[in-house]
Amino acid sequence: MIDKIKTLCSRCKTYKLSSTAKSILIRSSILSIPTYVLSAYPIPDSVLQEISKLVRDLFWFKGGNGKGIHAVNWSCITDKKSEGGLGHRNLAHAKVSLMAKNVFKYLNLDNIYWVNIARLKYGRLNFWTDSISGNCSLIFRGICRTTKILNQNLWIKNFNPTQTSFLLNPWLFEIPLAFKPTFLIVDIDLNAIGFSELIDNGLWSHSKLVLVFGNLLGSLIPSLCDPDYISNNFWVWHPQSSNEKISSVVSHHLNHNPGLSNEWLGWSKLCKLHVAARVKHFIWLVLHGKISTSDFLNSINIGPETL
Repeated sequence: MIDKIKTLCSRCKTYKLSSTAKSILIRSSILSIPTYVLSAYPIPDSVLQEISKLVRDLFWFKGGNGKGIHAVNWSCITDKKSEGGLGHRNLAHAKVSLMAKNVFKYLNLDNIYWVNIARLKYGRLNFWTDSISGNCSLIFRGICRTTKILNQNLWIKNFNPTQTSFLLNPWLFEIPLAFKPTFLIVDIDLNAIGFSELIDNGLWSHSKLVLVFGNLLGSLIPSLCDPDYISNNFWVWHPQSSNEKISSVVSHHLNHNPGLSNEWLGWSKLCKLHVAARVKHFIWLVLHGKISTSDFLNSINIGPETL
């Protein structure tokens, strides 16, 4: 895969491409090459870093004197357009989001060969409490590591009480009840609690639930799912997103930065301009201070030093 991308990058360097054309080429062609491999195998981070370096060198390369766009940070290339980036794929995030679909296939016991083999060989792991086995296969280790990253957004929507731990599985919240002790009455022996004490004839016992959750039960009732003793546990992404593939949902989650409160509105306006892509790219370079003319004028004390 690295050799294929390296060959393609070397060939592209012989073309006289503008920075805009390179950006489109990287997004539509080069960074799409690892997609299948990332969805099937846990590619080492060193390989992803090597690919990122090849793409970064291609983006900077200008030919002739070897000079390119100076000092453009890789984050400016991989960040979202609304945050001042070019929106190129972040391979580290793509690795997790593409592997996420395999996580749900394993958790939901999909009837495919590798899931059946993994279940027989490794059993039903609790990714909240169990550690990754040192003798497991490389692919299964990648699934386990991906689950460790995403476990706070994995939730059992429909659960089978015989397959679910009351305290150590996320059947009510996005995390197990053992990590949310404030929702439980602490005067009772929580370790002795099981679903058999809370369910009568396949239905929840309201009086028994009150003994466990107390006055908080009223707010929790909408989150309670009916137990299903026939089917297997059905895991979903929490919160759910309708009509979207799991890889897209996870990718959006990983690339979203909720702490960005002072996001400049200019970037989103730039993306909506009805002009040629190269014009947008030129404005992007200007706003990042990467046009050599600006450096030249500042060096001879002409023009402002800042935007």
